[in-house]
Amino acid sequence: MKPRFFTTLLCSFFICFSFSQDNIYSLNEESLNEDNYVPMLSGTNWQIFTFEFSITYCTAYTADSSYVFPGMDNAYQIRSMSSSYPSKYWMFEDVATERVWFYREGVGMTAPELIYDFSLNVGDFVQVTSGGNGAPITLTVTEVSYYNSPIGPLKRLVLEDFPCRGPIEWIEGIGCTETIFYPYLAFCDPIPYVDKVWKNNQLIYDTGYECSDVCAVSYMSENEIRDDYARLSWGRSLAYGWYDMIRWREVGTQEWVEEVVDNTTYELTDLNPNAMYEWQIAKYCSEPDLYYSATRQFMTDPVSVTSIQEGNISIWHQNNIIRIERPNEQPANFFVYDMTGKLIHTQEIRQNTSIDINLPNGVYVGYFREKSGEQYSGKFVVAD
Repeated sequence: MKPRFFTTLLCSFFICFSFSQDNIYSLNEESLNEDNYVPMLSGTNWQIFTFEFSITYCTAYTADSSYVFPGMDNAYQIRSMSSSYPSKYWMFEDVATERVWFYREGVGMTAPELIYDFSLNVGDFVQVTSGGNGAPITLTVTEVSYYNSPIGPLKRLVLEDFPCRGPIEWIEGIGCTETIFYPYLAFCDPIPYVDKVWKNNQLIYDTGYECSDVCAVSYMSENEIRDDYARLSWGRSLAYGWYDMIRWREVGTQEWVEEVVDNTTYELTDLNPNAMYEWQIAKYCSEPDLYYSATRQFMTDPVSVTSIQEGNISIWHQNNIIRIERPNEQPANFFVYDMTGKLIHTQEIRQNTSIDINLPNGVYVGYFREKSGEQYSGKFVVAD
């Protein structure tokens, strides 16, 4: 038994089938091998695309077996990948009988109710739950075939007599192609469909729609830039309800600093002065993919610094070597900028240091930040 998460509604039969007909093949009932049944819940992630009042948005769900359902083995909590809140949706799968049950806490359900039965054949009928929102629904199987997926053929059932819809389809290992929460929410609106499905991080079902189209942020800007501070802001995307990830780094460094955020502003502190930074916003529209924005850059303000002469520091360039002499025995951070403010090089230096670096001819700024807080800068020339 294994659980999955449902929160969206069913889409039209035409929309769902228009993406999958090329992968559908007839299948004799005798060739269906029960030993090859592919579980719906184990290792599965779903991305669902929804049309609602001219708005389109993506949601994604995962079946998490790390949560314990009291008194029930093989329980999966169906969680939205955009929320850290505990889910009240559970699914349970019996691989031996090829059946899946659904349970939602807090709506008066006394026990899990049947929601999928992949063992059915043509002419069979099944009564499935409506998620506690109404009377059970009786469906009749009118067609059995298979869906040709990257992990092999998956049994496909067409069922009829669903309210407000034409026929619907179930695919083994995937669920209903209109929504995994079949038929939990409204029967007619909004219009969702399963866009992509991953099994153990392998894409096994794909309509071809790119969810990134609705994940793009509407704008990005930098505000209140100071020598050690900047406030970043951006606009929400149509994929509302999803959290964002911001990442930033000083230009020239390798590692990004990343943090998940649940609003549209973020404050960067303890920045280096007179330094160029770059940042991006990523939308969690579907796991395992992140949709990153274009990169924006900004430069922090300079601070009043002491000249290297006053700090008794010498810096010059000779034979592709930057040579530094300074009286302080403690290490310091050293930065090289060109005259446009672009960071060329950075490293930690000692009292007297030689840096092997090939620089084009021109004027450069050497910037020193001592561990004690003192800051020094001065120009040096690179010439043949």
